[in-house]
Amino acid sequence: MRIEPRYPEGIKGINGYVKAECTINESGKVDKITVLESVPKGVFDKEALRALKRWIYKPAELNGKAVKTKHEVQLDWSAG
Repeated sequence: MRIEPRYPEGIKGINGYVKAECTINESGKVDKITVLESVPKGVFDKEALRALKRWIYKPAELNGKAVKTKHEVQLDWSAG
């Protein structure tokens, strides 16, 4: 389940993105989010983190058992 990030209030006409790395835990929830890159720097970070914390994945499995995995994702914003 993915919660779409909102366009931040007070910001107009700016396109950008946030690349982040996170850990998907054994229950599919997102843990330990790290922003790897953001353009423009700092504009969309807070909203990216808010959305990612609410995402839920199907957990990875190893030998039939759910395991933690690292995942990289990019969230994009378009002004238009």
